[in-house]
Amino acid sequence: LAGSNTLGSSVTLTNSGTLTDSGMLFNSGTFSGNALRLNNGVLTNRAGGVLSNSYVYGVAGGSGSVVNQGTFSGYAGPAVYLKGSGNVTNASGALISGAYGVKLKGDEATLVNQGQVTATANAATAFAAYLRNGGLIINGQGNGSTTSTAAMQGYYGAVFKSVDTATQL
Repeated sequence: LAGSNTLGSSVTLTNSGTLTDSGMLFNSGTFSGNALRLNNGVLTNRAGGVLSNSYVYGVAGGSGSVVNQGTFSGYAGPAVYLKGSGNVTNASGALISGAYGVKLKGDEATLVNQGQVTATANAATAFAAYLRNGGLIINGQGNGSTTSTAAMQGYYGAVFKSVDTATQL
């Protein structure tokens, strides 16, 4: 997909292969099946939008951005995996849930979470957020509020790893 594309609220797209987004994709419906590949693309999953039993990944050497205001659920690996530079924003009331939550490999990757990021795997390696080459996680309300319902849940909430070190929180 190139340019700006919208999946409407009453539409279901079942993907049996790999769908590549190199522009802007807005989802208000249901996207299910295999992978959605971001090749310098942007995915906005709007409130009410669902990505079910699929995952979003960005290509190595590229960039990708994911804005989630709806639900990602049910995938057997990371729900979002950006291999290059990229950012993930999970809005208040939104959910990103998979066997593993969000995996980011870019050294300037950012996860801003105001909702829920959950790892459902019953493994000692299950992470809500995994930043392979450093980066930044902001977990909580960014609007100056002193209260937050933001959470990252898994065997590990967050893992930061570089070539030489790993920190688990």
